[in-house]
Amino acid sequence: LRELLDHSENKWGDLAVQAAGHATLYAATGEVREALVAQALIRDAFDNELDVQVSDRMNRSSYDAARSVLSAAIAYDLCFDAWEKPFRVGIARELNWRGGWVTGTGGKRYVSDPGSKWQAVARGAGGVAALAVCGDSLWARDPTDEPSTRPAIDPMRPFEPPAGFKVGRGVPIVKFEHDAMPTRWLAVGPFPRVEDKLNPAAERVDVLAAIGGMEHALPEAGTQVTYRDVSRKFVELDRNLLQFRPGYKGYPQIDVTAVAGHSAYATCMFYTVLQNEKARYVRVQGGGGNMWFGGQRVRGDVLRLVPGMYPVLVQANIGRLASPWSMMTIQPRFQEVEEEEAIAATKPAWPGVEHPPIKMDETQTHSLRTAQIAMAKYLTLVKDAKGADFGAAMTEGVGPFDLACRNVLGRDFATGTAAEGFVPEKAEAISSPVEAIYAIRRLPMPQ
Repeated sequence: LRELLDHSENKWGDLAVQAAGHATLYAATGEVREALVAQALIRDAFDNELDVQVSDRMNRSSYDAARSVLSAAIAYDLCFDAWEKPFRVGIARELNWRGGWVTGTGGKRYVSDPGSKWQAVARGAGGVAALAVCGDSLWARDPTDEPSTRPAIDPMRPFEPPAGFKVGRGVPIVKFEHDAMPTRWLAVGPFPRVEDKLNPAAERVDVLAAIGGMEHALPEAGTQVTYRDVSRKFVELDRNLLQFRPGYKGYPQIDVTAVAGHSAYATCMFYTVLQNEKARYVRVQGGGGNMWFGGQRVRGDVLRLVPGMYPVLVQANIGRLASPWSMMTIQPRFQEVEEEEAIAATKPAWPGVEHPPIKMDETQTHSLRTAQIAMAKYLTLVKDAKGADFGAAMTEGVGPFDLACRNVLGRDFATGTAAEGFVPEKAEAISSPVEAIYAIRRLPMPQ
């Protein structure tokens, strides 16, 4: 394995696979240096290769990204105790949604035949990713580490507009419309974005600190904002930058990439005032952006509004742009709900968390169930248990998922199938750390 990793001509063209190799060396030797090398490679993989594979989803196959997702999950699993918590949290979040994407997306080269190598590899990688991160604190630091900095919003208590709030000069006022995005906004940007997906703390930078911060900023038309030596003014959003292509329920969306001048790794802010004319329960949705409603950060919360004016601030972040025609849109909206739904919405709120830490979320459950069904069908339908396709399916999909199921769930679905006795025939034929890991884990391990 060291020879494979050190050989300049055999880098496999995949940073995540290399990371899995160094993670395996860390697990075998205990050398922390190998875990740190794996961490650096995973960071580069998520910033480059996997971004391209996922964002260009129509021209690339999730099969291409499956090996990267599988390798990243292996590295995360084997280096868990060596990586610092903020990095672990960031990669767990990435693995959660990327694993779900690989499981549920076809793209180019998609093969619907349940006996195909595609089904085994793509579904298996998503299942391994789900099992690697289930039970971990995916969205932020554990709530036991420190008290919550975000107070829970009780939907049973009236949510008042900010005390003494007055609408500023040139600020649009929009009337409440159920489930529809307001079309009149002030906008400012783009500003350079602190881009570090694997460090959740990087997302908490306050772009509007110079005018009171996200919670207290009350801009007017012409208000100037300076952030990281870039100065911009709030101006009325050009209605030509509203995309009227069918979005959620056919309502328009804001074309953030156009507002940002097609700048990558940028952030823009949008501001309006909602006029609410009667008491009602409302679920507020950022629609792809981060929203501050009435001065409070909200994440799909249900609020009990009273008649009055509420300031609405939305931040939209742009990451890597895969092509000149890439588009990133947001669709903030407000949904009136019944009291029963408001009661059901009561839940704890942790700092920076969109969902409380949970054992297994819907994405993971879906990935796991899909992988289990796909593996069972594949092993039933596979005709050639010695062909090259079967070997690739075993080492990159079926085998790792079988091992993960045994380790995490105590289940073994390979017994009695063509997968039961499979081991790569010769050690020198192993071409990647993923295959090496599978070959090692199939052997009896010393107690």
